[in-house]
Amino acid sequence: MNYIVGRLVMVLEEEEAFWVFVLIMEKYLPIDYMLDGLIGAMTDQKVFQHITTYKYPQIMEKFAQLKF
Repeated sequence: MNYIVGRLVMVLEEEEAFWVFVLIMEKYLPIDYMLDGLIGAMTDQKVFQHITTYKYPQIMEKFAQLKF
């Protein structure tokens, strides 16, 4: 999310960037994404992990070696 905010601040005034970010969070993310232990964010991380393991197993092996 910091990447999104950083980009918004580069092209918009600070307050306008804030309200655009609020719009993004409320309109495009599931309602539980940032609630109760970040369940939505954790789900995204697990999905990303499974996709990466399937598409790029060498990367995941390297992460395992590095205990990442």
